[in-house]
This record gives sequence, structure tokens and C-alpha cells, in this order.
Amino acid sequence: MDPDRRQEAMTTDLDIYNPTKVRGIVESLEHDLSALRKENEALRAMLEEVSEMLDDYVDVVDGSYGEPRPNKAMSMKSEIDALLAKEGEERHE
Repeated sequence: MDPDRRQEAMTTDLDIYNPTKVRGIVESLEHDLSALRKENEALRAMLEEVSEMLDDYVDVVDGSYGEPRPNKAMSMKSEIDALLAKEGEERHE
């Protein structure tokens, strides 16, 4: 269900004494949640694959004063891994 339409339905048509309407809204929300979980799993799998692929390109480069710093692949891999770890922690809460 379109989010604007859902919000409208919830604010204008919600009748707590009409179980059919409430059930319809709950079913719609459950369907949307299920779809989001599937999309989340697909995105997680893709990010894990990208992280693994970046392993071959991770290295350091000379920084502005000759000090080593992460190259772009290492920076990207670190960000992806941190995001995956954070999302994993949130799943277990």
C-alpha cells in the first residue's frame, strides 16, 4: 500500500469499532514488512559479496605526509563491514 494512502486510511478511515478495517490495515502493514525484510536480505547478501570482492583490492597508500592511509577499496570495505555489523547487532536486539 502506498505510504501516503496508508497514512490517510489510518487517520481518516480508522474506526476502532470496525475490526474489518483494522484487520485490513494490519494485513497491509504485515505484507509491507515482509517485503521490506526480503529486500533487506537481498541487500545484505549483495553487500557481503561486495565486501568479499574488495578483499583483493584492499591496500594502503601514502598519505599527505608519507604516512600510510587506507586506499579507496579499504575505506569502502570498512564502511560496508561496519554497516553489516551494525545491522547484525540490531537484528539480535
